[in-house]
Amino acid sequence: DLVVLVWIATIAARALMTYAIGGTDRAIRDSYPRSWLHVIHWGGLKGTVPVALALGIGEMEFLSDSAPRMQAIVAGVVMLSMLIQGTTLKPLLIRLKIVRPREARRRWERHQARAIAVETAIEELGDAAASTEVDPARIESLRNRLLHTRDSIHDNLRQVLEDHPEFAAEQIRDVVIRLLHRQRIAVEDAYREGILSDEALRDVQGEIDQLLLEEFPDPVPGGLGEEETP
Repeated sequence: DLVVLVWIATIAARALMTYAIGGTDRAIRDSYPRSWLHVIHWGGLKGTVPVALALGIGEMEFLSDSAPRMQAIVAGVVMLSMLIQGTTLKPLLIRLKIVRPREARRRWERHQARAIAVETAIEELGDAAASTEVDPARIESLRNRLLHTRDSIHDNLRQVLEDHPEFAAEQIRDVVIRLLHRQRIAVEDAYREGILSDEALRDVQGEIDQLLLEEFPDPVPGGLGEEETP
């Protein structure tokens, strides 16, 4: 019972320090999400340092009588911490959406890749219909098949978004990035055609690059990642 009480006390003390100091830091800088504080708090496993200190107690004469009991309590708290906090930290990371299950990421990227491939095929089919003597009925049949496939892929993407709504923001960001890349290509084409001067090209490229940097900020340790599987 004493081991459990000491463990609860350490959890409470760490919570006080984490949320007081971390909350103040967030209020000043707001440089990381609040969910990180939960991980910092719960991820504070007790281990090497407490055990080392407990072993050193036995060498102190004035604590020699109580040293065995204190060492047993420390060992119990360490084991309890590892057992409870260590085994629940990974589910906490997933629940807070700090990491995503790898399989969800695979599904999302696979459906996105298929969507891009089908959209490209539909565009190419339109070009083929305009520039060749292919039977229009066959072109229409191929187009219908591609449209059906695209609808199926979009249904799959919507299902993934329902299961993992955090992907929605990422989807919007991907669209914005593609649009910015298209803008950059268009500006460079205009420069090669003599429509823009060097100065205008550099100015617009700088503006687009700045927008791209905003979409791709410098990585922050502990940012959104994926669940690692052995």
